[in-house]
Amino acid sequence: MAEILLILASVELAVLVLGGGYCLRRNRRVPVVAPSSRPMSASVIVPVAGADPGLENQLASLAKQEGVDYEVILVTGSQTDPAVPVIEQFLQRLDGTARSRFCRRVAGAATQCSQKNRNLLEGVGAARPSSEVFAFCDTCHDVPPNGLKPLLPPI
Repeated sequence: MAEILLILASVELAVLVLGGGYCLRRNRRVPVVAPSSRPMSASVIVPVAGADPGLENQLASLAKQEGVDYEVILVTGSQTDPAVPVIEQFLQRLDGTARSRFCRRVAGAATQCSQKNRNLLEGVGAARPSSEVFAFCDTCHDVPPNGLKPLLPPI
């Protein structure tokens, strides 16, 4: 899938360069607008189930992102999930600015899909309206410092 997106991006770039500053979209020429310096806004959705040993490190890695406008939505299936106390303790240790980026939601039990999908859907529904990019992260993955920045180029 990534290879297809890369090929499509390369083709569009070639059309842009060879087309004299125009992108071809649906058989019509549309002028290309210069990008602004404003970074895009993102919602990072993390479906959480259980208190994985690396959960706190993963949360800390998400809190350390710099130079981007983002929020982190942590979604559990129930209020009694073992991850809830770990999340709450972590959030209490954050300062005001970092804390304001995090939101915790309870999706409820899944009945028509897997619990992970239910949690992801809840996260998408809870995202702020200004989000232009959705990023999804499992609790077993740490995000490197400034790991979100390459995903959010200026528009």
